[in-house]
Amino acid sequence: MSQPASPDEAQRFVDKWQAVELSERAASHEHFIDPCRLVGESNPARAAPTDEDYCFEKPVRVTLAASSGYRGFR
Repeated sequence: MSQPASPDEAQRFVDKWQAVELSERAASHEHFIDPCRLVGESNPARAAPTDEDYCFEKPVRVTLAASSGYRGFR
């Protein structure tokens, strides 16, 4: 874990994301990583490079879906 962000870094985060017009899907990973940096927390690639516990969009098999065998993410 690294040091939390300075007030200037926090303001840059706010300024950056106020101007973003990307879809939620397009921006989600970067928007998650930026707050990790702000509070000094590791992002998924640093914390768990094997994707066992901490990752983006881990595939799961959905068993109670309208179409059997649909693969989703959790």
